[in-house]
Order: sequence, then structure tokens, then C-alpha cells
Amino acid sequence: MTKPATAVARQSGGNRPAKHYFPEGFYSMQADKAMEEVACETSLPTPMRLYFLCVARANVWGHAPFEGREIGKLLGIGDSTRHEAIRTLKSAKLIADNSNSLCIVLSAFNTRRKDRSYKMCSVHGELANRLWLPRFEPEWEPQEGYWDELLNSDGGPDYIVSVREKVKKTRIIETEERETELTFSGNRELRPETIAALAARAEKESLSRCIREGCEGWDNGNGYCWDHQLEEEQREADERNARHVGFAKAGGGTMRSLTDAGSY
Repeated sequence: MTKPATAVARQSGGNRPAKHYFPEGFYSMQADKAMEEVACETSLPTPMRLYFLCVARANVWGHAPFEGREIGKLLGIGDSTRHEAIRTLKSAKLIADNSNSLCIVLSAFNTRRKDRSYKMCSVHGELANRLWLPRFEPEWEPQEGYWDELLNSDGGPDYIVSVREKVKKTRIIETEERETELTFSGNRELRPETIAALAARAEKESLSRCIREGCEGWDNGNGYCWDHQLEEEQREADERNARHVGFAKAGGGTMRSLTDAGSY
């Protein structure tokens, strides 16, 4: 498999470079405002709503940055529902494994933005201005502009398709080998602790680090490790309780009325 030259492909009958955004060469358009309305105002499944929201929010590198808890507020969902939606999109390879509630990264094979949306995320460091290329080698742009240059080089689209097919076949084999490894070792079953260790390794390989400074824990889908998530939830619970106590002292009613009113 030979990597294509970097010369820019030309349109037939003209001197303008043919601009490709996807290997297949075809693409459609959608309105950001309309996508956001679909996300925020419909009863579609939450993962679908979250994906539409990210498509509307994504910058030119495919990163969709959010403020803390902004996703929940926009979609009207709680933490557990948000975490599960992120995990679902990761499992489907629609978003990168290091996505979290503060920045969700979309596949460059599925969606691209070519306007001037250059707001960078604050959580992905040197990858903040890189495209994510799932089922390709490399999986992230090694430098900004790499992908567009490759796409528009002579033979670039065909090369990309062939690499993706190779990666797909390799990962199918690796998955089958891992499933075998998790179940059997030769003709005997693995010990439960060995299976647990292998499963933990597989889980860690698909997670990113906790965003709390200095923490080496693994992100569980909302940006924090389990320990720091519990701290955040306890802090929020304490704040709610304080508000409720103040409300009751002011003669505003009972805890029951607060819950029924949707303030709890």
C-alpha cells in the first residue's frame, strides 16, 4: 500500500483545485439552528438529540465545547442520562473516546465544518485543533491540515478507503482474539480474577483521564472519575439542601412542595 503523492487534484476542464471534505467526495448540508432545535425541542432518543446538538456546536476541528452542565440544561436531562448518552455515542464510534461533558469530538468521516467557527475547546490540549479519524491510521491528525492535504492529494481518497478497510479487518481479528482470551486459555477457563483484570484493562483503554487537576483517575463519562463525581454530587446536594432550608425558614412551604414544583 503506497501513500499517495501530495499534489493537489484538479477538476476536469478547469484550473481550480477540487476540494474534498470526505473520501467519497459527496456531502450534504444542514442548518445549525435547525439541528439545535431538533436536539432541544423533540422527544427523540437522548443519544440522537445529543449528537444533533454536537453537530450544531462543533468547530472546524469537529470539537463541540460546552460549559459545565450546559448539555443537561439544553437537553433537559440529568447527569445519569447525560453520561449514558455519551457512553452510547462512544460505543457507536460517533464520538471520540476522550470526549466528555465539556467537549465532545465528532468523527471527521461523518461531519465537517467549513465556516469560521474557531472556538477551541479547553480540555483536549494539543488535540484541540486536530481532527479525529476513527478506524484510520493515524487516529488523530498528526498536525493541523494533514487531513485536508491527504484528501486532496492524487489518489488520496482511495488510499484512505483502503487503510480503513485494513484497520477494520485488523480490529475484527483483535476483538475475536480478546473475546477468546477473556473466556479461555488453551482448554481451561481463566480464573475469575484474570477475567476481571482483562476486562478492567479493556475498559481503561477506552476512557480518558479525570479533568480534576492532578487526578490520575479515569473519566466515567462526565469528565470526572467516580470519586470526584461523588464529591461533585455531594456538593450539589448540599447546595440544594441549603436552598431548601432557607426557603422553609422564609415560610416558602415544605420540601414536598419544592419537589412537586420541579425545584429539587
